[in-house]
Amino acid sequence: MEDCIQAIRKSLSSETIYDTVIQAMDDLQHAPLSTMQAIRDNHTKKRVGDAWESFCHLWLIHTKTCDAVWTLQDWHTISSDLPPGYQLGKQDNGIDLIGRKDDAYYAIQCKYRGIQRKVPWGQLSTFIGLCERTGPWERYIVMCSGSGVSGKKVKSSKDRTLAGGTFRKTARPVWEAMAQLGSGYRLSDHEAITPTDVKAQRLAYYDRLMASSSANP
Repeated sequence: MEDCIQAIRKSLSSETIYDTVIQAMDDLQHAPLSTMQAIRDNHTKKRVGDAWESFCHLWLIHTKTCDAVWTLQDWHTISSDLPPGYQLGKQDNGIDLIGRKDDAYYAIQCKYRGIQRKVPWGQLSTFIGLCERTGPWERYIVMCSGSGVSGKKVKSSKDRTLAGGTFRKTARPVWEAMAQLGSGYRLSDHEAITPTDVKAQRLAYYDRLMASSSANP
């Protein structure tokens, strides 16, 4: 959660808050690893995935898309209070978050793909199958950092995709709430991002993106 909150706070003085948040998360993938164990565990990838999951959690709550949001681990602490029909086990990887709006429950998968890439529909088959098997979910929500889902051939009435285009429309008061700023917070107390900084960050980000594409044709 801390990586996510710090990324949002550092981005508040940017004209393009969401893009700058994603750049900050992308930078986590290039953070130096101090131990061989961290390298073997692919620590940076997990760190970015955790930061994006925290972003999704905060966004759902502060945009009032959900009244409550749980991780899979937290979900099992309330499962005995749920209506019958939900069969989500502790090892059912694929559903990252569970949301509730009024009396409806949502199954949510969080996909970090940088700022441009789409999630291939084929990568969601496990998630969709799990949703159909584990409960009477009101919606199956995919939250993608990039530009959405590609190759979707059949869309269920329960499917919903939230991607970059939606997140860019987030109102500033919501960003400030997601950053968990107290009433005494002043932007002047923190490092401001100038337009020149934003331009430099964008150029650096796209340079890395092109380099990555060249290395993995």
